[in-house]
Amino acid sequence: MEILDEQGNSIPGYTLEDSRAQADANSVRFEPTWKNRANLAPLKGKTVSLRFVLRNARLYAFQIR
Repeated sequence: MEILDEQGNSIPGYTLEDSRAQADANSVRFEPTWKNRANLAPLKGKTVSLRFVLRNARLYAFQIR
């Protein structure tokens, strides 16, 4: 998963290359992580989009807490 700004550009630190791949993310409590980012706090108050990249998988729903 990567996070994009309002123009659709990857936000540094939240790019697909920065994300930590999950070989088995078959869970309702999956928490995406990035190499140098502990959480989404730096993005609070900003308009962003999420890009999910899946291989042999389906995304039914997601929720941000």
